[in-house]
Amino acid sequence: MGNTVGSLTKEQKSIIIGSILGDGYLRIIPKRNNAFLEINHSISQRQYVDWKYLNLEDLVKSPPKERKGLGNRVAYRFFTKQHSELTELYLRFYSNGKKVISNLELNPLIIATWFMDDGSKSYYRIRIRQDSAEKFKELIVNYVIPEMKYKL
Repeated sequence: MGNTVGSLTKEQKSIIIGSILGDGYLRIIPKRNNAFLEINHSISQRQYVDWKYLNLEDLVKSPPKERKGLGNRVAYRFFTKQHSELTELYLRFYSNGKKVISNLELNPLIIATWFMDDGSKSYYRIRIRQDSAEKFKELIVNYVIPEMKYKL
């Protein structure tokens, strides 16, 4: 039997989709019914992970924890409970276990979350023309946490 909680709020869904576009990862464990979300960032982004946790707290069993990685890397992460709406997102964003992005309606919180995620060279990227940078900043500035404002 999987863990379930109430429906996702619009804000939670936006943060989750922005995370999926960035570093977040949805998984379904074999023989389980629903997907869960893993949030995993460098310890240097602790405030950002804590922000995600606070916004998704009712979907999570335990708070973020540090975890030693390869070499000197220290990660800071948490997992959500399994949830039917996360399964819907999994089916929408994954094909054969790989992320696929198509026909996506974005809002400022999704874009800001995606922007704040580090991503990597293998993920989709946000490219902003120089003459549109100020407009982009105005769109997301109210959603970017203070610790990430340096990216603007």
